[in-house]
Amino acid sequence: MKTTLLVGMSLALVLAACASTQDDASGASDVSVPDSLSSRVDMARADLAARLGSADAIVVVAVEDVTWRDGSLGCPQPGMSYTQALVDGYRIELSDGTTTYFYHGAVGRDPFLCENADEPGSATSGDTVAPRSQAAPTTTKGSITKVDEIPISAYDGPLAALVAVAAGDLADRLSVSIGDVVVVSAESVVWPDGSIGCPIPDMRYTQVQVDGTKIVLSVDDG
Repeated sequence: MKTTLLVGMSLALVLAACASTQDDASGASDVSVPDSLSSRVDMARADLAARLGSADAIVVVAVEDVTWRDGSLGCPQPGMSYTQALVDGYRIELSDGTTTYFYHGAVGRDPFLCENADEPGSATSGDTVAPRSQAAPTTTKGSITKVDEIPISAYDGPLAALVAVAAGDLADRLSVSIGDVVVVSAESVVWPDGSIGCPIPDMRYTQVQVDGTKIVLSVDDG
């Protein structure tokens, strides 16, 4: 049996093993809507109905209060600059049964359809009706090395030193020889916040980008 571990690192060499999931729009269903966001949800549904030409199939998948990390409200446009300050707002997720639509907004502002939603860029604030997917890197920097199970002893990519640290840590955790650890991938990334891509429930993190590394290792444990 082969065990695979995804390691997230900040420049301080913090190691974390993570997994992520993505919602399937095909299972969408209406959810309870907070009174504070009821009018905003109605606006979003009306806008989507106008775009689709019908409101019959539209359901509310998720509604939540969020704190956006900047003035883009989680929907940055290429070439645009935004205020670099946290913005209290909300996110509405609608579905017509086949496609999921994200509407973003801020306190005192109407929702708008976001066609390039940057969901990892938001920090949950207040009551969440439905959870967002796990945070992931917002950008990739430096060189990326994609390999196919290269043994640690043979790995000579640009992140070799960090890969060696991660491999040693994994070998100690699993009580295996470092020779049994192989590299699946290694890349430099910019994590969207202090959780470095591995948030712990009920924990708060600094809402600033963090230069770091993502390393995927695998061990053949028989």
